[in-house]
Amino acid sequence: NNNANGNSLLVTSREWDDINSGWKNKNQWTYNWDANDNRTLYSYSSWDTTSNSWQGNYQFFTNYDINENRTSYMRQNWDGSSWVNYSNQSYTYDANNNMTELLNDLWDVQTSTWTPLNKYNYFWSQYNVIDNLTELEHTAIRLYPNPTQSGLFVEGLDLNVYQVDIIN
Repeated sequence: NNNANGNSLLVTSREWDDINSGWKNKNQWTYNWDANDNRTLYSYSSWDTTSNSWQGNYQFFTNYDINENRTSYMRQNWDGSSWVNYSNQSYTYDANNNMTELLNDLWDVQTSTWTPLNKYNYFWSQYNVIDNLTELEHTAIRLYPNPTQSGLFVEGLDLNVYQVDIIN
């Protein structure tokens, strides 16, 4: 099943059953799309042979801003009777639609709240900050601690850098 723009709405996989000489249900994927063809729902279910029905496994909800940047991505798992929050990602962008922050949260079942897991900050510059990118292609750079009050450690650069200026 597809929508008017050709996006899949429902995909079902079946496998051949030699014993019963027929197709039997196996997996099912459900999708929803917004007016800009951005996928807003992805849901996966498997066939339960005991109840002869589709049983949810997990689903993902995605939200977008007016510029079609992903702003959130939430996962829920099926617990046998209802959908339960599992994880959530929140995205922030600058005026040029560059992602500047990614927050990952996990659902705390005890308190029914999102608990921070980790946070990534991204820096974008209009300037050519590094003269020779080939030297850094496979280099991991680590800055810590974040936040900081007195000093910032930089690891991963071996370019004889004598001074690094960080400007707020």
